[in-house]
Amino acid sequence: MRILGSIVFLVFACIWYLPVYKRLTAAERIEKSCIFKSVLWGLGPAFIIAVVIQMILSAIYYYVLGMDKESLSFSITQSIFSYALIEELVKGFIAYKLYCKSGYESKAACVLIFGAVGLGYGILESLLFIQNIVHALIRSVISLHIFLQFFMGYFFFEAVRCKASGKISDYKKKLATSFFIPFFIHMLHDIAGSFIKILIGDDEAKNTIGYIVILISAAIDIIFIIKTLKLVRSVKEVSPP
Repeated sequence: MRILGSIVFLVFACIWYLPVYKRLTAAERIEKSCIFKSVLWGLGPAFIIAVVIQMILSAIYYYVLGMDKESLSFSITQSIFSYALIEELVKGFIAYKLYCKSGYESKAACVLIFGAVGLGYGILESLLFIQNIVHALIRSVISLHIFLQFFMGYFFFEAVRCKASGKISDYKKKLATSFFIPFFIHMLHDIAGSFIKILIGDDEAKNTIGYIVILISAAIDIIFIIKTLKLVRSVKEVSPP
């Protein structure tokens, strides 16, 4: 089932990624080997580093802070710090290093390299954690890791351009946007997943809260994806900083 789920994710991920690649490479030739290497870095080092840090943090939550692994508070803490924060930091840092070493100086290359890291990360995560075909379809249609990285790459490049122009205040704002918006979207998405735990039971109040959080998260995910696609489609020409 996990292999099938990962295949489903890969198909949908390609449906999202390849049109963006085709559109942005119409403005500038970007070697496929560069994109493939970025995907591999997302599949390998990015995922492994994030998982190792997550395991260490989980041990701290349980053994040092004495948190119950079955509690909602433990799950939410993991969602915020272990998953959203660590994963966005690791993916962003690796994508940043890959872009800096790529030799490209365009927004198109930056967006594609960041997105490729998210693509690789999402593929391996789906292979390991997908539970059933419905879960696979939900993850595949959203493909959140790709869009988070598209967004991060777009605003990271904007920040670099502002810094090169001496606009330090704008640089700081763009750089903060490039990280904290993906972090917030990721955090809310994972917290919504945590609330699924309280939907199993007879407590109508908790059920209502859980459904509200999940619906809000789904709505924000959709709005974020649409917004990110508009940003990506606005990249029409080579624009070095």
